Amino acid sequence: MPFRKSAALAPICVLAAVASAAINIVPTFDPVGPGLTENPNVDGAAVVNFDEATFTTSVALVAIGLKKDVNYGVRIDSNDGGQANVQAFTARTFLGIGIYNTSFAGDGTFGTVIDIFKWDGDPDPFNFFEISPTEERARGFGSNVN
Repeated sequence: MPFRKSAALAPICVLAAVASAAINIVPTFDPVGPGLTENPNVDGAAVVNFDEATFTTSVALVAIGLKKDVNYGVRIDSNDGGQANVQAFTARTFLGIGIYNTSFAGDGTFGTVIDIFKWDGDPDPFNFFEISPTEERARGFGSNVN
C-alpha cells in the first residue's frame, strides 16, 4: 500500500511546496465508527493553507481505501472556521480514491480536524456541522508546519 499512497498523494505534495502563509498538514486518516469495518484500510492526507491576503483557507484532500462508487461528505473544523459538504466526492477506481478541494473564510490552520462521512440524509437544522456516529467513516488531525 505505500506505493499506492505515495502515487495518490503526489498532487498534495506539490501544493504544499508552492503554498504560502500558514500551512497545516493532515498527514493521515484513520477509520472510525462504521469505517472500522466498512473501510478499515482508509488513508490519505490533506493540506490546509491560509492566505493572509484574502483571509481564506484552501484545503486539498486525497483519500484512498474507501468504498468504490460511494458518495462521501467532508467536514473541516478548526479553531477559526470550517466547512461541511455532504456530497464532497465520490470514491473512484478499485482503490476507492476520493479527491476534494475547497476554500472557506477564516484561518483553518489551527486545531484542524477533518472528517470523512456518509451523510444519512437527515439534516440537523440547528447544527449543520454535527455528524452522527453512524455517519463518520474516517478522521484526520492536522499538525502545523509553520
